[in-house]
Amino acid sequence: MNDRNSGPPRCEACGEETDGNGGSCGECGSPVSESMPAAPEPRRLDSLTADDPSSVGPYRLAARIGVGGMGNVYLAYGPDDRPAAIKVVKSDLSGQPEFRSRFAREVRAMRSIQSPFAVEIRDADDKSDPQWIAMEYVAGENLAEAVQRSGPLEPEQVRHFAASLAEGIGAIHQAGLVHRDLKPSN
Repeated sequence: MNDRNSGPPRCEACGEETDGNGGSCGECGSPVSESMPAAPEPRRLDSLTADDPSSVGPYRLAARIGVGGMGNVYLAYGPDDRPAAIKVVKSDLSGQPEFRSRFAREVRAMRSIQSPFAVEIRDADDKSDPQWIAMEYVAGENLAEAVQRSGPLEPEQVRHFAASLAEGIGAIHQAGLVHRDLKPSN
């Protein structure tokens, strides 16, 4: 998806660095084309505002990734200094007993997902107010940004992307969950 040489080639499926010589990804086994694009430039994140917390659980917040219907998502660093994406639930939702129960069930189910095509759940607190979940942070651009920057994907890229997406969504469904916000900008 990237026609500029902005870094080492990466597997389109899992993001692992590749040698760019074709074959299979050493991490996830996905086919890698010889014309695999270089890694995208890091996405621009928004600065924290006075309304944002400086930390959530053991995580110190560094920037705002986005805002959604369920809450805010932040780039944060845990005690191990690995980057994480922290979703902090909106207080009006976090205050609803039905939502709190559903969130706790979903966190348990999400922890069972084992796929190179779905982010790792690192930590969560379904008892705090507000509730939060820490996920593996995946740097890079989303599909909408890639298409806007480089134009339509090549057929091989579409096949590779679709196969990886289907595998990830399949793993999510096997855990009894439905991804309710699947779109090119995520």
